[in-house]
Amino acid sequence: MSDPGFLALLEQLTTAKRVLLVSDGRPDGDSIGATTATYQWLERDYPSIELEFFCQETIPPSLRCLNKATAATTNPGLFQQQWDLIIMHDAGDLAHGGVEPYLPSTPKGYLLVDIDHHSTNQRYGDMNIVQTDACSTTEVLYRCFTENTIDISEGMATSLLAGLLTDTQSFGNGGTTASGLHAGADLIRLGGKYSEVYKSVTHQSLESFHLYGKALSRLKKHPEFNIAVTYFLAEDYDQVKDEEATNGLSNFLNTLCGETEAVLVLKETKDGLIKGSCRSTKRDISVLCKAFGGGGHKKASGFAIPGRIRVEGERITIVQ
Repeated sequence: MSDPGFLALLEQLTTAKRVLLVSDGRPDGDSIGATTATYQWLERDYPSIELEFFCQETIPPSLRCLNKATAATTNPGLFQQQWDLIIMHDAGDLAHGGVEPYLPSTPKGYLLVDIDHHSTNQRYGDMNIVQTDACSTTEVLYRCFTENTIDISEGMATSLLAGLLTDTQSFGNGGTTASGLHAGADLIRLGGKYSEVYKSVTHQSLESFHLYGKALSRLKKHPEFNIAVTYFLAEDYDQVKDEEATNGLSNFLNTLCGETEAVLVLKETKDGLIKGSCRSTKRDISVLCKAFGGGGHKKASGFAIPGRIRVEGERITIVQ
């Protein structure tokens, strides 16, 4: 059975003239893969629609290989314009999507579309295409495309694969399902460039390994919570040229820290935030991250709070 939210979207697309596509405010392979797949679909099947692509942060180099990724802009002025549809991808709420400050000034008359798979999704759209049993938001789109006999091009298949690979850690974490594996296999059959995307999303630079060494030396187990915690200070990567060098550590540790139920990686940012990336194979850590204003999946969630990390001996505290 086709998703009713997607059927409603198809109906609106028959008359829409201007559509704004939005990726999650913290872009990763799933949010960018989903948005670029939607962009390619609409550009091909609805050529009269004027499309724009907004992402709050610059798209990481590892994802710029995806077709239409370079069309993205960080210009919030887009929200001063009139739109028929604003389509959000992979964002559990408007704050996480990076658009909450801008929508109040957007001219009325648009419909908001929410495409996601997070269990913490707030169903904030006029149309909600949210399937929490999917491995990724790109799997949600794959299902919608196939259920409605929408042709998936090679470029779309590659974008959809990027999301699956990112959110399942290359089909290796606890979020991997039979339907996700089937979707991945079918997307490869349809021309998705698996090897190219796999190399791009798993690539690690020498700078990454140097930083990983610091983080591994700081890794501590907290028995009272059965969680392993480590951190990056702003000064650790101040001179690092690889902007993605600290990404992926929580996934890496979650695979190896078998004696703990969860892993938390804290990272100071230059703009005064501490970003937390939490992973687990046994625990619903979305509850923990939601308490800090974040969210995500049961096994993979995150948050961002203002503050700085203070280290006193074995103790790590957050100073706000």
